[in-house]
Amino acid sequence: MTYEELTNEEKAAIASYERMLRGTVARLMAIFRDATPQVWNEYAAQSVDPVLKKLDQAATIPNTSGLVGARDLTVAELVELQQLARTLAGYAGSKLSLIVKAVGANANIDG
Repeated sequence: MTYEELTNEEKAAIASYERMLRGTVARLMAIFRDATPQVWNEYAAQSVDPVLKKLDQAATIPNTSGLVGARDLTVAELVELQQLARTLAGYAGSKLSLIVKAVGANANIDG
């Protein structure tokens, strides 16, 4: 089956999802453009990781993000979140040609 053989409803579902997916990837690229993963990873390794290792894994880190609905995290949760960000950054770097094809070399989510 080809795309052209889909019903209009099926095409609309794919189009809606495809726009959301490309928008999400574009926002991720904007994040990477503004804060190079290698730079923040090195900063964390040198400045943050040694401090986190001093703390009990169940210790609470207060939420200072200003993000509505965000809550305090334990040290263990913060480390897990950090690992997730590092994994995503590494994986995204290995898929750069696909990302550029999907959102363009200079993804601009503002316009």
